[in-house]
Amino acid sequence: MANFTGLTALSDMKNYTVSEEDPDVRGWHVFTANGERIGSIRDLLIDTSRMKAEYFVTGDGEDDLLVPAASAQVNADRREVLVTGERGAFERYTRATSGVDSTVERGHHREHRTDYSDGQRMTRSEEELRIGKREVEAGEVVVAKHVETERVRQDVPVERERVRIERRPVSDARGAADIAEDSIRVPLVEEELVVEKRPVVKEELVISKERVTEREAVDTEVRREEFDVTGDTSLVNGEDAIRRRRE
Repeated sequence: MANFTGLTALSDMKNYTVSEEDPDVRGWHVFTANGERIGSIRDLLIDTSRMKAEYFVTGDGEDDLLVPAASAQVNADRREVLVTGERGAFERYTRATSGVDSTVERGHHREHRTDYSDGQRMTRSEEELRIGKREVEAGEVVVAKHVETERVRQDVPVERERVRIERRPVSDARGAADIAEDSIRVPLVEEELVVEKRPVVKEELVISKERVTEREAVDTEVRREEFDVTGDTSLVNGEDAIRRRRE
């Protein structure tokens, strides 16, 4: 059990407020390292001897927890606080826990800086490009057939009969000859062309699919955060204190 002697809830310190130089984290969401949301910051427990925030009172008012400010990482852009450990690792908070310190000066309005920046960490994030693939319909190929008509001319030999008449003199006349009309019928035969058409398979199409690999360039933009340090850089221990930018 932590010692809460000398700690006072900021909400009970009527004439005190958070300095404009520090973010007022009340109302910000608190998340654990595994992404679990454990509530919003409702109040701060202040060490009145140092005027420093020791704990964040986090919860919904019924099941509040005490989160050590020293182990919290504040993300001002997202208005979030990241803490190490799981929900069960934090102590529960009740009004009796804080034990309002009656020694806090209340008669005059004062603005004190609530400093919980000792050991505070700022993280730097950047976007990483992850390219995935998915199959989409890119089109289709329709294979069909149609009928075309062309005129074909082909010479075919045909046979036909015809009458050949030879006129010959008769030198050896035998018997008596009659003079009368007469006729002879000679039937003639010829070949007639019979045209027949029938479908015959000449060739075939074999239709299949294959995968080919091509390379496509992805052109996009990714963002990243960079640290900027301004002010009196002589108070900063570090290389390139004013601005560190990765090329």
